[in-house]
Amino acid sequence: MKKQKIFLKNKQLLGFYLVVGVLFSVISVVAPSISGELVNAVIYRQGDVKVYLFLLVLTYILLLLFSIADQYFFQYFQIKEKNAMRNELFQASLKRGNQEKEQIAAFTSFVNNDVPNIVENYYGGTVDIIKCVCIIVCNGVQREHNKKLNNGLPILHKVPPKRDMPLVK
Repeated sequence: MKKQKIFLKNKQLLGFYLVVGVLFSVISVVAPSISGELVNAVIYRQGDVKVYLFLLVLTYILLLLFSIADQYFFQYFQIKEKNAMRNELFQASLKRGNQEKEQIAAFTSFVNNDVPNIVENYYGGTVDIIKCVCIIVCNGVQREHNKKLNNGLPILHKVPPKRDMPLVK
């Protein structure tokens, strides 16, 4: 049985894209938390409002920069990986020698249609799943941290009291 080659040629670029995506996910969980702390500081006069405001602005600037970097590195990775896969496929096709028109048409269709889908869906999908898991884990850590701050009690959201409304007849 022949050993299958893995097409991934840009492992470092994929790793860098993954790190940027995970950092983007972490910052996207932290930002609302800082926003909530700012609201609490303003309403309850606890803490320095200027510090929380500075942290909030800084966090959203980082969120914007990592969002742009995440998109850029995914597109850059796609281009590099598609080119590497196509080059490897063309090298393999040249080794086979003469082929019939139908085989050439099928090969061309595969290179033009399937290779981009493989890169986009397989690698991009894998990184997206990792980013989602990171968001879920970060939210769980944040919730546990909030419980600890609340003396182990679950966080209960305030519900406005029901008003007794007279029935209109």
